[in-house]
Amino acid sequence: MVGPNKKKANNNNNKVEKKALHPLSRKAQKLTQSGIRDVKKQTQKVNKEKELKPLKKKLDWFREKCADKKVFSEQDMSDLVQEYLKLLEPKDLDKAAKSSSADFVRNAYLKEVESFNTTGYLAPDLTSGPNVRALIDWDGEMKYADSVKLKKFKFIQPTTTESKME
Repeated sequence: MVGPNKKKANNNNNKVEKKALHPLSRKAQKLTQSGIRDVKKQTQKVNKEKELKPLKKKLDWFREKCADKKVFSEQDMSDLVQEYLKLLEPKDLDKAAKSSSADFVRNAYLKEVESFNTTGYLAPDLTSGPNVRALIDWDGEMKYADSVKLKKFKFIQPTTTESKME
C-alpha cells in the first residue's frame, strides 16, 4: 500500500543520462588533452622501437656468436666485428644506384666501416666473462638491454704464425 507521503519509485531515475559537454568546458579540455597525450606517447613508443631495432639486431647476432665461447680476445672481437660489418654490407655497393635510400644505406655502411678502422665500432663487450653471461642470459627485450655493456673495438691486423716465429 502506498501512502500519500510515499512516492512510487520511478524506474527512469535509475538510468543516468549523459549530458553533452560544452566544447569550452574544463572537462572537455581535460578529455582532449588526455587524448593528445595518448597519441604522443604512442608515437614516442613507435619511434623508440625504430631507434633500438638496429641495436637489437646487433645484440642478437653477437649473442648467437658467443654461445659456444666463454670469453673473446681483442683480436677475436675485431674479427667478429669485421664479420658483422660484412653481413651489413649492401649487395649493390659497386653499382651506381640513383635512389636516395640506396645512397643512405651505402653511406651508413661506409661510415660504420670508417669508424671501425679509426675510432672504434660499438659492440657488446665479449672480452669480460660477466658481460658474456649477461648477453647470453638476456631475453631479447630492449628494456633489459642495458645489462649488456657496449665497448668500442678497433680494427686489429690479424697476426700470422710466421711473423711470431721470426
